[in-house]
Amino acid sequence: MDVLVISNPNSTSITQKNLAQIIPTLMRVDGIRMRSRFTQYAGHAEELARQARTQGWDAVIAIGGDGTVCEVINGLLDVPTDDPDAEAHDFLTTNAPKLGIIPTGSANVFARSIGFFGEANQAVQQLAKALEADHSEKVALGSWADASEDSRKEHRWFAVNVGFGADADVIHKMEERREQGLSASPWRYARIAVQTWMESKDSDPAISVEAHGPSGSLQHGDLPLAFVSHTDPWTYFGPFPARIVPDGAMEKGLSFFSLKTNRGWRPLAALAGLLIPTLRRHFESETVTFKAAHEVKLSVEKPRDFQVDGEYKGQYSCVDLRFIPEAVEVFTPVD
Repeated sequence: MDVLVISNPNSTSITQKNLAQIIPTLMRVDGIRMRSRFTQYAGHAEELARQARTQGWDAVIAIGGDGTVCEVINGLLDVPTDDPDAEAHDFLTTNAPKLGIIPTGSANVFARSIGFFGEANQAVQQLAKALEADHSEKVALGSWADASEDSRKEHRWFAVNVGFGADADVIHKMEERREQGLSASPWRYARIAVQTWMESKDSDPAISVEAHGPSGSLQHGDLPLAFVSHTDPWTYFGPFPARIVPDGAMEKGLSFFSLKTNRGWRPLAALAGLLIPTLRRHFESETVTFKAAHEVKLSVEKPRDFQVDGEYKGQYSCVDLRFIPEAVEVFTPVD
């Protein structure tokens, strides 16, 4: 098996000590022929993964966080389309190398959602066993596209979640901190989140959502934020999972969450309910949710911060989201 390893040296928890354990563990897998490359700039992982597909590699292993995984996926697969035909879906993944993941980010949501440990030293043991057994599964993904009137509507893949409003604002501010040399720790995220929440009370709610799925549809306007998740949970705060809907499932569709308002203390309690099920039940009336969506459209009156898989993407006014089943073949834990 010819395997290309793509490592992001700037991911949150990657260290020389980690790599000194990860790479030898992979090299001990019988029949594996491995080459390792480090990313050098934003988008480099996508370029390397695209080259791997063109050159006929059997597998690509991403060492990094959810942003690195997202880049690799966009390099491995053809551009997603709106075509619902099964043959069109199959074409997107034809001859694509299988994907392996070793999580070294801050949340590592995608890797944990498919059964891997959040710590790299444990996850690499699971991945080595999966490689030896050639144990993989086809996993669903989401796609997103700028749907504003003057856009070319170019579609991109996402693996974990997207968002307008609070989460995108927090990620934007965190990236600014990281550019200053600060780490993306859960506690720093928490401090920035509190600051962002207080500032958001002075802004007018302007987000609208339109969602469709097998169970029905949702239309709602004047929302202060919008979280859309492909994975369950939506994210992690350290070891604690945050779920935007109960019983979400990445193989069934996209999940949506918002608050009806960000004024007063009750919406804040409803947000805490993402972590604490008891609060979720008591403050459910403060939220707007939908699950198993196959199509979601988010729009805002004025361009706002938008994030994809924990990476700030700029300001947008309208995005289209799609659920695409069995999109990428991923090595998954044997047990």
